[in-house]
Amino acid sequence: MDTDASYSIFHHDVAEVIGLVEKDGQQEEMIIGDGDKIIVNVFKIQVSIAGETFFAKIGFSRQLAINMYIIGRKDIFEHFLVSFNEREKWTEFKQLFT
Repeated sequence: MDTDASYSIFHHDVAEVIGLVEKDGQQEEMIIGDGDKIIVNVFKIQVSIAGETFFAKIGFSRQLAINMYIIGRKDIFEHFLVSFNEREKWTEFKQLFT
């Protein structure tokens, strides 16, 4: 999870695995943590976290050079109270009830 990241971004191969076609996404240019700009194909897809299922905009990029996925705030964090325990190395997603 990246609390500084606005959007969630995964490597393009994940999109292929779940059956998304790259050209069907909304292509956007995004600035990543080191200041570089990358091209991201954004899809609104159904996700499930902590027992809650909802739609979120998730980006997929061939240019993501890090070996991890980025879980950003938009469309994800607004559904939960998110707690981080660095010492014990865990993260908790608690559903927000409206």
